[in-house]
Amino acid sequence: MKQVLRFLHALSSHNDNVWFDAHKADYLKAKGKVDDLAVRLIAGIRSFDDTIGPLSSADCTYRIYRDVRFSKDKSPYKTHMGIFVNRGGKKSGYSGYYFHIDGNGDHLLAVGNYLRNRRY
Repeated sequence: MKQVLRFLHALSSHNDNVWFDAHKADYLKAKGKVDDLAVRLIAGIRSFDDTIGPLSSADCTYRIYRDVRFSKDKSPYKTHMGIFVNRGGKKSGYSGYYFHIDGNGDHLLAVGNYLRNRRY
C-alpha cells in the first residue's frame, strides 16, 4: 500500500497530463495493488454478507480520470482510489461497503448508500 499512497500523494502535487503520462507505469502498479485489495475485500465481505455475489475488481473500483466537463476544478485526475462492494457492483444503486484510499492520508471506510441528486 505504500506504493499506492506514494503515487497518489505525488499525483496530488502534479495533477496534469504530462506528469501522469510520464508516470503511467507507477499508476498501473498502484492500480494493480488496489485491484488485488478489492479482490480480497470482496472475498472477506462475502464471508459475512451472503448478498455479495461473484464480483471482479472492475465491478467495484473506480477510474482515476475525472469528468471535468461541468466542474470548476479542471484537474484531470482523482487523487484517491475507491472500492465499493455491494451485491450488484458500483453502478447497481444498492447499499454496500466503501473503502477510500487518499494520498494525503484522508482514508475512509464506510457502509451505506450514496445517492447523488439526479435530474430526470
